[in-house]
Amino acid sequence: MPWIKPQTCIACGVCLKECPVGAIYWWNAKAKIDKANCTGCGNCLEVCEQGAVRPDSEPEEIEVKIKYNWPF
Repeated sequence: MPWIKPQTCIACGVCLKECPVGAIYWWNAKAKIDKANCTGCGNCLEVCEQGAVRPDSEPEEIEVKIKYNWPF
């Protein structure tokens, strides 16, 4: 399932126009893909000149907590 890397997206809107099912929307001034409506056609991948649309799976956000026992 494609996803959009927000650090690379310049909010040009090309992917929004090319999505045949309207699965791309604006979120935090960046494009974002609605996974529930995306058909995986790949149009957004083809038109993004910035390489912001990624073909692989979106990395999951994992919270890691580490406890340090410093002697001071």
